[in-house]
Amino acid sequence: MSDTSKRMSKSAVSPRLIDLPDTILANVASFLVKPSQAIFAVAMTAPSSTWCVSKRKRRQPSAASRGILERGQYGERQWEVLDFEDIDRNLASKLMDHDLRAILLCIDSVNKLEKLMLAGCVNITGRGLEPLRGSVILKQIDLSLVGRHESPHMESEPIISEDAILPILSSIIEKDGRHLRQLQLPKQWCGYRNRSTVMDQVLRQYNSVLDDRLFCCGGGTHTSAECFGTDGDDWIDSYARQGFTCYKCLVNICDDTAVDVAIKFVNDVRKVIVKNVLK
Repeated sequence: MSDTSKRMSKSAVSPRLIDLPDTILANVASFLVKPSQAIFAVAMTAPSSTWCVSKRKRRQPSAASRGILERGQYGERQWEVLDFEDIDRNLASKLMDHDLRAILLCIDSVNKLEKLMLAGCVNITGRGLEPLRGSVILKQIDLSLVGRHESPHMESEPIISEDAILPILSSIIEKDGRHLRQLQLPKQWCGYRNRSTVMDQVLRQYNSVLDDRLFCCGGGTHTSAECFGTDGDDWIDSYARQGFTCYKCLVNICDDTAVDVAIKFVNDVRKVIVKNVLK
């Protein structure tokens, strides 16, 4: 048998990934972090660039993809949080808008996703967030593109665009029944001197939404009747930073000057430690 025939014979019996049983693919995916699971699920249906044919015509996950998405310890809550800090920064930096759009469509983000962090996704303009338009269940979105406890300053200015992001944010903020409670913006958008008129409008609208909500203080030093709330300050300061809200658990902390409040997390169990500064 010639070398060519041997190679052809070998390739004929070599299994392809797509030929493996769905249960095996799901088991393999269970060892991946959630962003990687979602990328895997997208790939097992079609290339990410083909997921959104038009506004009305979108792909549906294949049986293999559904098995990957449904395999996990959290059951129906599996896709409440999607944090791209969980994957290698080099991989995150290669994701483009069509990749992000396909991921969000694949996991049915508009009906399931509550928290989205885009750490390292420096190669997106924001158009890939279109599947979240009008979401009423999204509670937190971090567009800073950096990880927790990292400097917001980046070596090169990212391509994320106000023109792409703000209409989607507005659709969420304006929606009746919205649950958005924490918004983090890219550092380049936070300067107050050169902020766009549209950005100012969105931030004022979001501040009004937060003002209208019941302030549920997690400080633990007083009753709800004694809560200081924001004490007349805006939720969003002049540098577009949101205050009075814990980034991790989204609990509100009021502007009580009598206490020094530190939010600490041990083994993923939320604990509020309050120390009286008057002592």
